[in-house]
Amino acid sequence: MNANDLIDAYVADVAVQLPRRQRNDVAFELRALLGEELQAKSDVSGRGVDAAMARELLRDFGHPDVVAIRYRPVFTIIDPADGHHFF
Repeated sequence: MNANDLIDAYVADVAVQLPRRQRNDVAFELRALLGEELQAKSDVSGRGVDAAMARELLRDFGHPDVVAIRYRPVFTIIDPADGHHFF
């Protein structure tokens, strides 16, 4: 499996956990972000992009479950503007 395949699989693991209406946008954004970070990592290290570098990047970026939480809409039970009424 090459670096692009690893990133695609990772993005798919994240996207499947999101609401359908959000999946394509998040997948596009995340794929671009990871591609840029991988290229920057390659530039800094002075070696070409490879699967091992992609695995390291994805491991540092976080588990797909955790990353998906970052992209999920926030569910608020109490509007922050009304919070003072509950104290």
